Amino acid sequence: MKEIHNILVTGATGGIGSEVMRQASNYPHLNLVPAVRNESYIAQRVANNLPVRYLDIENSPIDDFYNALEGMDAVIHLAASTSEKNDFDLHDRTNRLATLKLAVVASHFGLPLIIAGSIVQNAGNEHGVIDENMKPKSNSAYANSKTNAFNEAKMLERPDSDYKVIQGVPAMTLGSGSNWNRELTRLVRNGATRFGMRAFLNKEIAWSDQTDVANMFIQLAANPHLATHDRYFLMNGMINTNEIFGLFTDLAGVDMPKTPIARWKAQAVGDTVLLCMKYVHGMIQPISREVLAFALDGGQRQFVATAANEDYGFKFKSFEETAQETRDNFVLPEGEITTLVHEVSKKIPEGIGKKATALGIGLMAAKIGADLLKQNTQQDKESQALKA
Repeated sequence: MKEIHNILVTGATGGIGSEVMRQASNYPHLNLVPAVRNESYIAQRVANNLPVRYLDIENSPIDDFYNALEGMDAVIHLAASTSEKNDFDLHDRTNRLATLKLAVVASHFGLPLIIAGSIVQNAGNEHGVIDENMKPKSNSAYANSKTNAFNEAKMLERPDSDYKVIQGVPAMTLGSGSNWNRELTRLVRNGATRFGMRAFLNKEIAWSDQTDVANMFIQLAANPHLATHDRYFLMNGMINTNEIFGLFTDLAGVDMPKTPIARWKAQAVGDTVLLCMKYVHGMIQPISREVLAFALDGGQRQFVATAANEDYGFKFKSFEETAQETRDNFVLPEGEITTLVHEVSKKIPEGIGKKATALGIGLMAAKIGADLLKQNTQQDKESQALKA
């Protein structure tokens, strides 16, 4: 296998991708080249005399893929659709087919291809520990598309080629640049924390540090010859969700909810409230809500990440180190739309989580939401009348 120097990084503006690019300075022998469609990002890189390639992973014609991979020695593929819609066609188009185009071109040039997996692939209704040798679980359209993309890319491997497909599968990623931060912040500081948060308290989940995950992807791409597994789980350890929420309640300056409630009760409220928010504010539901709920609900099982240490000698940070880095560098997002959630929360009695059924809570939330929707519609009409 030839020496690795130039590594193309798709999804370089995303959560993990951004961290991969931030770590570039720690690898002076490597040339990490982002492949993006963001024109302002490209212009900024060009202005600073930094390498960059244009690639719209979903819509670019095959010629753009050849241009992007020309002169590269390996590819880290992090770009993917993370829409929460359980739409198999959407995820098949944006994840499987786009990855397959990338794989075809990578195999043409004989390049190792490192593909990011989904935490949902490590989840299931069963309990117990899974390891790197077990087949991934496909419990959703998103996870199914990621699994199929990996399997089909593997089929292009040949004994006489350096093209090799390795999948890195991180647990729920934490740190100041994590994509989960906005969702976690929304949960802890809006008025629905009594339901949205309490449902997820006291769960044991797997987690990973963003910097550790980024460095692991770089090492997989730079040293594919060391890989003895097709898939590497990237996990720092197991953590109780109370500790994660404790970090974000401290950052947001709010109190932790007192009593956990059943997940299915909270879902009735959460789904209804978010549906009302969608109509009242004309907004879509948070992209990561479905996956976040899945990860925090205990559906994500513990998995063994020993191969990363055995093959690459990789050491993972402690939660205390990750929490401190988050406190030092994470800036709370401003302007969150939480008004309706707050209003619903104020009007539902504190003890109802223990007493009511999911249907009862859902109906109450729906009634409050409908009243607020009616009130909001009336205010819009009055405002339009004044303008007229």
